[in-house]
Amino acid sequence: MHFKVKNVNVLGTTLTIDASSGDSVAKIIAPQKTEDFSFSRFGNEPQGWGFHISSDSDAFIVTWELYSTWIPGDPPNPPEASEKKTYR
Repeated sequence: MHFKVKNVNVLGTTLTIDASSGDSVAKIIAPQKTEDFSFSRFGNEPQGWGFHISSDSDAFIVTWELYSTWIPGDPPNPPEASEKKTYR
């Protein structure tokens, strides 16, 4: 999972993202700047994720985008044994 977070405030801000995988990333984001937060874990896709987002800043105004490598409708990665095809 990949977060792209932009601080749209005139003041700097802090941001911490805690993932359900146990990973935690904390950054200071300067005014009008963007920071990337990336999380990964081994296993088949899709996977369930949970995030807790927090800030110690008094003035916290951000925009964010969230990206994933899994596309809805794609088969599980790797395919289940029953879905594998044999070519001769």
